[in-house]
Amino acid sequence: MENYGYTKTGNTQNQQSNIPYRSEKKLPAAILGILVGWLALNKFYLGYTKEGVIQLILNIVTLGAASIIPFYRRYFISFYE
Repeated sequence: MENYGYTKTGNTQNQQSNIPYRSEKKLPAAILGILVGWLALNKFYLGYTKEGVIQLILNIVTLGAASIIPFYRRYFISFYE
């Protein structure tokens, strides 16, 4: 299970300190999602390669109609959680 970068591990000698946590990547990913969300670049930027490929294929097959799904999840479902 991923921790999305909210906690640091104790082994910092072998880790690079300039790698941003996922929480620090959310704003650029949101901007990518708004501007070129149909290409699923925000998923690839966050490291979700499998989800990005699925979203890209769905957008190609449905001629962009599948790009409505992330907006639905973001604006309607998140209000009820």
